[in-house]
Amino acid sequence: RELGGWQVINPGSVGMSFSQPGYAEWALLSIDAHGVQLDQRALAYDREVAIADFAASGCPYPEFGASKLR
Repeated sequence: RELGGWQVINPGSVGMSFSQPGYAEWALLSIDAHGVQLDQRALAYDREVAIADFAASGCPYPEFGASKLR
C-alpha cells in the first residue's frame, strides 16, 4: 500500500487470518541489490487444538479467540 510516498506492508496477525481461518499467514520481505521482494505465505494449523489452548491458557474471554477461529 502506498502511504505518503512510502510503501507500507502489514500482513496482519499471524494466527488470526481474516481471509483463511485456520491458517497462519505471514510475509517474508527480502531486500537485496536487485530490489525488494514480498512473499506472502500461509500455513494450515489445527483450529480445534488452538481453541483448546485458548480455554486452557487462563486468558480472559477465551470464547472471543475461539470465535475468531471458527
